Amino acid sequence: MALAVLSSCGSEKGIEGIWKGVFEGQEGVIELSKDGTGKVYMDTELGKFFMGMEWKTEGNKFIVTIQGEESSTEYKLDGDKLTMDGETLTRGTEKDIPKDATDIAALAAAFGSDDE
Repeated sequence: MALAVLSSCGSEKGIEGIWKGVFEGQEGVIELSKDGTGKVYMDTELGKFFMGMEWKTEGNKFIVTIQGEESSTEYKLDGDKLTMDGETLTRGTEKDIPKDATDIAALAAAFGSDDE
């Protein structure tokens, strides 16, 4: 699910920043830093969570790596709208990032999971 969310980002000038939208029926926020790192925040029935990622673009392809797994998709950036995998995200602000989200990697480590 998060890979699909991340796959809807692109990398032309201005792709860095905060993007919000609905992914697979769940509200989410993607934070893309200029250094090629980022976070995906999801608001689920079980609570608010985030996971770290690395991202880059090549042409019109957005490439993301989450938990060692790489995925790519085509994207289109049009002002404050970013389209990927048929989903349109809108530019957000710091206010859109849930401050009470739990880090999935920390949660997995707490339960002794090898899938960080």
